[in-house]
Amino acid sequence: THDMIPNVRSVFDDASAPGLDRQPDFLHLTASVLADGRDRPFNPHRGGMIALAATRFDERGGDEFTFHRFAGDARGYATLGSPQRVLAVRALVSADRPVDGSRVPFYLQETLGGNRTLRGFASYRFRGEKLLLLQAEYRWEAWPALELALFADAGRAYGRGESFAIR
Repeated sequence: THDMIPNVRSVFDDASAPGLDRQPDFLHLTASVLADGRDRPFNPHRGGMIALAATRFDERGGDEFTFHRFAGDARGYATLGSPQRVLAVRALVSADRPVDGSRVPFYLQETLGGNRTLRGFASYRFRGEKLLLLQAEYRWEAWPALELALFADAGRAYGRGESFAIR
């Protein structure tokens, strides 16, 4: 029943979930670069891709939630003996840098979880001001319409002041 589900404000406050009390308007500016050397964009067998982005979230009418985000996503693909066997690797890193006295609202923090990041966890399961994700995948195309994969994901979301490390 609904009586067993706690109210959000009884579990979180504005200190533990910045932005819970108010959601300001933002001017969102991004500069990015993409170098794509994959043989096929949606089902690559060889090559690599790297994307870098710098973003500013500028709170309109205040500075409590103004911050910068720097992110990089690198992916590599190699065939293993034949085009039907592919090794895919990925590294994703993101770091938010609030301006002096500012915070990153919880609803704009980067997340891990779901079918594109940490596949063993629900979408948006982990969130933080920094994140690191490492993935490796072995793909085997058994038939033209059937591909099997073994994968390993490791990642972590970090809170403010934590250093990058996977434990």
